[in-house]
Amino acid sequence: MGAGSQVRTKAGDLLYKFPVRRGDWRWGRRLTIGKSKVLVLGVTGGLKFVVDVFQHDGRHFRSFGEGIVKDEYEITADSHGHVMMVASDDYCVHVFTEDGTHPNKFNVTTQGYDYSMACHPTGKYVVVACKERGTGRQCVHIYTKDGEFLLNIALDEERILSPLWRLQ
Repeated sequence: MGAGSQVRTKAGDLLYKFPVRRGDWRWGRRLTIGKSKVLVLGVTGGLKFVVDVFQHDGRHFRSFGEGIVKDEYEITADSHGHVMMVASDDYCVHVFTEDGTHPNKFNVTTQGYDYSMACHPTGKYVVVACKERGTGRQCVHIYTKDGEFLLNIALDEERILSPLWRLQ
């Protein structure tokens, strides 16, 4: 079996192993687990960005985002079924429902690269981390799930410069 995904239990036991349906692995692939699906962000052989949605047993369920998703770098899903991707070309977060509807997008406050993102377990917040273009400084931004900017955390080599306690 070539490139693929594995679904494991919390203890690490293999449940399912399945090939990824399509993609160009030279560009890398990102995946996340939605409410009940495996969501894989990648690039097709024709350099089209798309999200493939799989059942946990490996059956392909649907695809979405073609024509909207252009240069996404990272993917995450919240506990309410929203799928979010950060775009490295236009510095925004695209928000989709798990069925592929595109209800929202919002701009990130820093133009950067090497993006990472995650959703807070409650689904209320989105955390986007990157390196600033030009300076290479690492930063973390926290937004509401609707895209309202809440907090900038500038990182230096020794400590976090802004407290997280304000989000409780």
